[in-house]
Amino acid sequence: MVEYIAERYSEFLTKGDVVELYKRLEDVYGTVKDVCKVIGIERKTVYNWKKVKEIRHETKVKVLSAALEFFTKETLEFLADKGLKRTLEVLSLLLQHIYEKAMETDEKMEFKKFFDEFKRIFEKYDKSLLDPIRYEISELLELLEHRANELGVSIVPEMVAVPLHIPRGKFEIKEYPEGTMGGISTAATV
Repeated sequence: MVEYIAERYSEFLTKGDVVELYKRLEDVYGTVKDVCKVIGIERKTVYNWKKVKEIRHETKVKVLSAALEFFTKETLEFLADKGLKRTLEVLSLLLQHIYEKAMETDEKMEFKKFFDEFKRIFEKYDKSLLDPIRYEISELLELLEHRANELGVSIVPEMVAVPLHIPRGKFEIKEYPEGTMGGISTAATV
């Protein structure tokens, strides 16, 4: 199982991740020579890490395998944390991209399309996953509200967003008649 996990997830490790896992092993084994023996790599490989931009896949697999072998729980948690961090980065970039597209348009239907896409992504992922980027999402939603006002489009969530927490509510888009103000209307359920 260790080999499967190491092979499967080593490709996601950055150079910094590998160095961090290596240092954890070094804390236990003490010397570069001893750690390299446990991992199954040459000492010069470790010394060359300072010179290279990327660590070879085979080396990543060996370091991850050794870390999993000796610190299974901690290494799996390390992988989970790194995976979550990278997932949040990608989700943040995705939401930012959709937001920018919505803000660029002057067409109501196109804005609605982008807002629906933003809403779909937001609702697709569990709140606990999005919790670390809740402030960013709140800011983007607020700016989208202002843009909706400018375009005369109403964005109506069924739940109120409370500070420090973005709810997983359903959103609707309503178009206001010309000359009236649009915006985000909220309805709280207690």
